[in-house]
Amino acid sequence: MESNQLFLTMPRPVIDRLMKSYFFYFWNEAENEIRFVTSFDTTEEDIQSLLQAVKDSLKIISGYSSFVFISFSFKISTHLTSKRMC
Repeated sequence: MESNQLFLTMPRPVIDRLMKSYFFYFWNEAENEIRFVTSFDTTEEDIQSLLQAVKDSLKIISGYSSFVFISFSFKISTHLTSKRMC
């Protein structure tokens, strides 16, 4: 199945930090569930930039393991390659 949307949950401080640089929607704000949407012109650079922003944001939050980032990274790169973040 292929989709231009990715739904995920992340710690609220990470979401707040990402919102300063990226536009995305809350799907369920009470659960910290967000939705990323891509378009036809998302580049690999767009994806890598987002991944780095998530990684940097996770670093500021103690207690979150690299497993969280690895899982997120895999989902992003397999679902969003060659699409544009909206």
